[in-house]
Amino acid sequence: MKRNKVLAVFVFSLLFVRCMPPVVSESEIKWIEENPEEQVSRYAVYGFRLAKPEMELVQSKFSRSISLKYCHIIPRNLAEAFRETKEEAKKRAQIICSDDADKLAVFDSIARSYGDIGYPHLCRMNLLYTQVYNVDKVTNISVFAIDDWNDRYPGGSCLDDNFIFISGSPDSYIRNGYRLDDATVKKSIIGFKGYPWKGALYDVLGSTYVSLPVCGKLSEIDFDQYTLLGFANNLGLLDPIELSSHSKRQIAVEITYEDGTKNRLTGYYTTSTES
Repeated sequence: MKRNKVLAVFVFSLLFVRCMPPVVSESEIKWIEENPEEQVSRYAVYGFRLAKPEMELVQSKFSRSISLKYCHIIPRNLAEAFRETKEEAKKRAQIICSDDADKLAVFDSIARSYGDIGYPHLCRMNLLYTQVYNVDKVTNISVFAIDDWNDRYPGGSCLDDNFIFISGSPDSYIRNGYRLDDATVKKSIIGFKGYPWKGALYDVLGSTYVSLPVCGKLSEIDFDQYTLLGFANNLGLLDPIELSSHSKRQIAVEITYEDGTKNRLTGYYTTSTES
């Protein structure tokens, strides 16, 4: 009998705790009071870049992946985001949000182009400037060897079948009513479990994935099917399947946009630990 009572108390406590409203910080309460309107777009939480973003090829030390890193400066963490004002953040990140009265039409057109017009929740202030996405749709990404990569890939060769591309797309999340089943995400990353998917594609406050991974050989990805979200302040990561036989090789990455314009990035890939 005593055991049943303990179990009943435990179950009641669990239900009570789960029914309690989420804890909201004072700064968040103040922001919601000043911005009571519900957002129509998930991207109101993050913002948009108005022009094609500047990028550079960056390979971190001890990493075999090279990232298509955005050059703009945005807060690196929530603590930094809290310290700066909205106006400062907007200026630094060159973004557009739904509270820009003079740019509301532009924001609306962007949201509609993504089909992102029904987000039912209030905007969370402390997520507002931690990520910035492309406005311009990417339709292709290719890698070329400037120097000889190895015997199979001399200088000038296309390396698309030798590089894995890692990124994310919000399309499935948006089309499914701003929901994305964890099982769907986990199934899509089979064979690619060594990458920090959760940190890049997971909304901690919402306790849900907000983007489906896009991963595979560059030569096998149909970019027309996706709207790339980006991956931890990058457009994506590139990981070679077959490493170069040389310690340091120059490569070029060509990004093609829907309007036909191309952005060509050059950099060095290092196979040693001296990245």
